[in-house]
Amino acid sequence: MDVLSHLFNTFRIQANVFHNGQYCGSWQLDTSGTRKASFHVVTHGQCEFLTHNGTRHAATLSMGDLVLFPRDSEHRVSSSINVTTELNTSKSQPFSDGLRDDGTGLVCGFLEFEHQSNNFLFDLLPDYMIVRSHEAPWNTNLKQILDLMITESIAEHPGVQATLNRLSEMIFMILIREKINDESQSSGFAAALRDLRIQKVLEAIHNDPAQDWTVESLAAIAAMSRSAFAAKFKSLLDETPLSYIKRWRMQSAYRWFRDDGITVAEAADRCGYVTEAAFAKAFKRELGVSPGQVRAK
Repeated sequence: MDVLSHLFNTFRIQANVFHNGQYCGSWQLDTSGTRKASFHVVTHGQCEFLTHNGTRHAATLSMGDLVLFPRDSEHRVSSSINVTTELNTSKSQPFSDGLRDDGTGLVCGFLEFEHQSNNFLFDLLPDYMIVRSHEAPWNTNLKQILDLMITESIAEHPGVQATLNRLSEMIFMILIREKINDESQSSGFAAALRDLRIQKVLEAIHNDPAQDWTVESLAAIAAMSRSAFAAKFKSLLDETPLSYIKRWRMQSAYRWFRDDGITVAEAADRCGYVTEAAFAKAFKRELGVSPGQVRAK
């Protein structure tokens, strides 16, 4: 399995669409303050997007456009730039009442990871992203997903909530994948995955966390000298190869506890630890919770 798929499977993004309807007349909303990533997709009409506590106009959003806030940035989405209606007080109307000419259809939701560990996938993205449906490259499948979200949103078929949740998760994963392909980033995880030598090393680590990896064995996979490999890895990921391995083992163990219900002894074995005590100590140090606390959930 490739590294990014491992990360998506381990951290597991979860979307929760809390609004699907149309706002009419004068209105403005802000979904920040929850410590969660949030997003808005315009499914009908248009609206204005403002940043900096509503003082700076960023863009006019039209049908099919998406704005994403990976780090819970304060913002305003509103019917007009100079709207005076009190924030988050307007009630929306369902699409079953018919599409209003003065209405703006919005799918709004939160995104968060199920994993206990803080992870870096959100950090790959800027404070906010605007995705224009008409500019989305066809080879990313993004436009097709946004079009499907519009259709599902307005039709309100049975199961629409779950469908919109899954589509939102797919959009986020595609945006992460596209960001990794952005060559403007010269360091960090995206740059590490673009370096074919380091990518091979990361795939080896992720596919076999129990292996007794050494800097020498990893350097051999990268076809580099020990010193050159260690320096390159550190320059890209800002940590040593062995530190990365330890962190990935604990993150994987968390998922195994949560999804597979394995014992602490089994987790220690999968992570290459000789004793349960040594594993449990490393787990608590890395994630801030004990194996028993995770297994009890």
